[in-house]
Amino acid sequence: MENKIREMTDKDIGQILKIENQEFPNPWSRGIFKQELRRKNAHYIVAEKKKHSFFRSSNITGYGGVWIICSREAHITNLAVDSKYQNQGIGSLLLEELIQLAREAKSAYITLEVRRSNCNARRLYEKYDFQRCGLRKGYYRKSGEDALIMTRTIKKGEIGRKC
Repeated sequence: MENKIREMTDKDIGQILKIENQEFPNPWSRGIFKQELRRKNAHYIVAEKKKHSFFRSSNITGYGGVWIICSREAHITNLAVDSKYQNQGIGSLLLEELIQLAREAKSAYITLEVRRSNCNARRLYEKYDFQRCGLRKGYYRKSGEDALIMTRTIKKGEIGRKC
Protein backbone atom coordinates (compact mmCIF):
# COMPACT_ATOMS: atom_id res chain seq x y z
CA MET A 1 0.00 0.00 0.00
CA GLU A 2 1.22 3.51 -0.83
CA ASN A 3 2.45 6.01 1.73
CA LYS A 4 0.51 9.23 2.27
CA ILE A 5 2.15 12.42 3.56
CA ARG A 6 0.20 14.49 6.09
CA GLU A 7 0.77 16.92 8.95
CA MET A 8 2.06 15.44 12.20
CA THR A 9 -0.27 15.60 15.23
CA ASP A 10 0.18 14.99 18.97
CA LYS A 11 -1.41 11.56 18.47
CA ASP A 12 1.53 10.54 16.25
CA ILE A 13 4.24 11.18 18.84
CA GLY A 14 4.20 7.65 20.31
CA GLN A 15 4.99 6.07 16.94
CA ILE A 16 7.43 8.87 16.10
CA LEU A 17 9.41 8.25 19.31
CA LYS A 18 9.97 4.60 18.34
CA ILE A 19 11.55 5.69 15.06
CA GLU A 20 13.39 8.59 16.71
CA ASN A 21 15.00 6.31 19.31
CA GLN A 22 15.95 3.74 16.67
CA GLU A 23 17.49 6.21 14.21
CA PHE A 24 19.18 8.99 16.21
CA PRO A 25 22.04 8.89 18.74
CA ASN A 26 20.51 11.92 20.55
CA PRO A 27 16.76 11.34 20.21
CA TRP A 28 14.20 14.03 20.93
CA SER A 29 11.79 13.51 23.81
CA ARG A 30 7.98 13.55 23.78
CA GLY A 31 8.16 17.05 25.29
CA ILE A 32 10.37 18.37 22.52
CA PHE A 33 8.01 17.06 19.84
CA LYS A 34 4.99 18.58 21.62
CA GLN A 35 6.81 21.90 21.84
CA GLU A 36 7.84 21.76 18.17
CA LEU A 37 4.27 21.09 17.02
CA ARG A 38 3.24 24.37 18.63
CA ARG A 39 6.00 26.52 17.07
CA LYS A 40 4.63 28.98 14.54
CA ASN A 41 7.62 28.67 12.24
CA ALA A 42 7.82 24.84 12.36
CA HIS A 43 6.14 22.33 10.05
CA TYR A 44 6.17 18.59 10.80
CA ILE A 45 4.93 15.85 8.52
CA VAL A 46 4.56 12.08 8.63
CA ALA A 47 4.47 9.35 6.02
CA GLU A 48 1.82 6.81 6.86
CA LYS A 49 0.78 3.49 5.44
CA LYS A 50 -2.76 2.38 6.09
CA LYS A 51 -2.97 -0.99 7.80
CA HIS A 52 -5.03 -3.63 6.03
CA SER A 53 -7.42 -4.37 8.86
CA PHE A 54 -10.62 -2.32 8.97
CA PHE A 55 -10.29 -1.78 12.73
CA ARG A 56 -6.66 -0.70 12.82
CA SER A 57 -5.24 2.78 12.48
CA SER A 58 -2.42 3.85 10.21
CA ASN A 59 1.24 2.94 10.59
CA ILE A 60 3.76 5.82 10.56
CA THR A 61 6.69 4.87 8.36
CA GLY A 62 8.67 8.11 8.62
CA TYR A 63 8.56 11.77 9.54
CA GLY A 64 10.34 15.06 9.04
CA GLY A 65 10.33 18.67 10.10
CA VAL A 66 11.39 22.04 8.81
CA TRP A 67 11.73 25.46 10.41
CA ILE A 68 11.07 28.52 8.32
CA ILE A 69 13.67 30.70 10.03
CA CYS A 70 13.26 33.90 8.08
CA SER A 71 12.08 34.96 4.69
CA ARG A 72 15.22 33.55 3.09
CA GLU A 73 16.10 30.40 5.07
CA ALA A 74 14.56 27.06 5.95
CA HIS A 75 16.19 24.41 8.13
CA ILE A 76 15.36 20.70 8.18
CA THR A 77 15.28 19.71 11.84
CA ASN A 78 14.85 15.98 11.36
CA LEU A 79 14.04 13.35 8.77
CA ALA A 80 13.79 9.66 9.61
CA VAL A 81 12.29 6.50 8.18
CA ASP A 82 11.51 3.40 10.22
CA SER A 83 14.23 0.83 9.49
CA LYS A 84 11.55 -1.67 8.33
CA TYR A 85 10.58 0.73 5.53
CA GLN A 86 13.93 2.15 4.42
CA ASN A 87 14.97 2.01 0.76
CA GLN A 88 11.35 2.24 -0.41
CA GLY A 89 11.37 5.91 -1.43
CA ILE A 90 9.77 7.21 1.78
CA GLY A 91 12.75 9.41 2.62
CA SER A 92 12.51 10.96 -0.84
CA LEU A 93 8.77 11.62 -0.43
CA LEU A 94 9.36 13.32 2.91
CA LEU A 95 12.33 15.35 1.66
CA GLU A 96 10.41 16.53 -1.41
CA GLU A 97 7.55 17.70 0.81
CA LEU A 98 9.92 19.54 3.19
CA ILE A 99 11.55 21.29 0.22
CA GLN A 100 8.07 22.17 -1.09
CA LEU A 101 7.10 23.68 2.28
CA ALA A 102 10.26 25.82 2.15
CA ARG A 103 9.47 26.83 -1.44
CA GLU A 104 5.91 27.85 -0.48
CA ALA A 105 7.39 30.01 2.30
CA LYS A 106 9.56 31.63 -0.39
CA SER A 107 12.80 30.46 1.21
CA ALA A 108 15.88 30.99 -0.95
CA TYR A 109 17.75 28.06 0.54
CA ILE A 110 17.36 25.12 2.89
CA THR A 111 19.94 23.65 5.28
CA LEU A 112 20.37 20.60 7.50
CA GLU A 113 22.90 18.72 9.61
CA VAL A 114 23.67 15.05 9.04
CA ARG A 115 25.94 12.62 10.87
CA ARG A 116 29.20 12.26 9.00
CA SER A 117 28.84 8.44 9.18
CA ASN A 118 25.25 8.37 7.84
CA CYS A 119 26.10 7.53 4.24
CA ASN A 120 22.54 6.62 3.25
CA ALA A 121 21.18 9.99 4.37
CA ARG A 122 24.05 11.85 2.76
CA ARG A 123 23.38 10.09 -0.56
CA LEU A 124 19.70 11.04 -0.35
CA TYR A 125 20.52 14.68 0.29
CA GLU A 126 23.11 14.74 -2.50
CA LYS A 127 20.49 13.28 -4.86
CA TYR A 128 18.46 16.42 -4.13
CA ASP A 129 21.45 18.70 -4.74
CA PHE A 130 22.36 19.42 -1.15
CA GLN A 131 26.03 20.38 -0.95
CA ARG A 132 28.36 20.17 2.02
CA CYS A 133 29.05 23.69 3.25
CA GLY A 134 30.41 23.23 6.76
CA LEU A 135 31.14 21.02 9.75
CA ARG A 136 29.94 21.03 13.36
CA LYS A 137 32.65 19.31 15.40
CA GLY A 138 31.34 16.95 18.11
CA TYR A 139 27.74 17.95 17.33
CA TYR A 140 26.26 14.66 18.56
CA ARG A 141 26.78 14.68 22.33
CA LYS A 142 26.58 10.96 23.08
CA SER A 143 28.92 9.81 20.35
CA GLY A 144 30.94 12.98 19.87
CA GLU A 145 30.46 12.53 16.13
CA ASP A 146 30.69 15.48 13.78
CA ALA A 147 27.76 16.76 11.75
CA LEU A 148 28.09 17.87 8.16
CA ILE A 149 26.16 21.03 7.32
CA MET A 150 24.48 20.70 3.93
CA THR A 151 22.51 23.26 1.95
CA ARG A 152 20.77 23.76 -1.36
CA THR A 153 19.16 26.71 -3.07
CA ILE A 154 15.50 26.83 -3.93
CA LYS A 155 14.88 28.44 -7.27
CA LYS A 156 11.73 30.41 -8.02
CA GLY A 157 9.28 28.40 -10.08
CA GLU A 158 11.15 25.16 -9.42
CA ILE A 159 8.78 22.21 -9.52
CA GLY A 160 9.63 19.03 -7.65
CA ARG A 161 13.20 18.00 -7.02
CA LYS A 162 16.13 19.26 -9.02
CA CYS A 163 17.64 16.47 -11.10
